[in-house]
Order: sequence, then C-alpha cells, then structure tokens
Amino acid sequence: MHGEFAVLFKLGFPLFLVGLALIVISVRMKEKLRRYEFNNRNSGGAVEFPSYEASRSHETKWRFARLITVIGVIPFLMGSCSMAIGLVNG
Repeated sequence: MHGEFAVLFKLGFPLFLVGLALIVISVRMKEKLRRYEFNNRNSGGAVEFPSYEASRSHETKWRFARLITVIGVIPFLMGSCSMAIGLVNG
C-alpha cells in the first residue's frame, strides 16, 4: 500500500469496526424484544404488557434499536468503501 491509499485503509478499518459493533448491538437488542413479544402473546396474537408504561418502554426500546442500526450503517459503509478503495488502489 502506498501513501494516501494506506491512510484510507487505516481510517476505514476503525470506522468499519465501529459500525459493525453498533449493528451487532442493535440486532441483539431486537432479538431480546422479539423474544419478549413471543413469550407475552395472548390467544389472539396481541402482545400483552403489565402496564401502559411497560408498553411505552418497549416501544422506546424498539425505536432506539432502529436508531442504533441506522447510526451503525453509516460508519460501516464509509469504512467498507474506504478499505475497498485503499485495497484496490494500494
């Protein structure tokens, strides 16, 4: 690797890892939320919550998990592109 392309690779790799870590965290959060929903369905298929506050908390966790996914995809793609450019042109 030469000069600026090595720098692109070196800058892209940490971005890639940060993005990947955020995506993995969001996938795990979503899996926990899905498991809760699966275990708390009534005979009609609706998810039951012990209180209104628990329902709001569950929805907030879903929104947060989706936000983490979006935030993670950005550095993941930037890092992937930087590493690819660094490898191809290096």
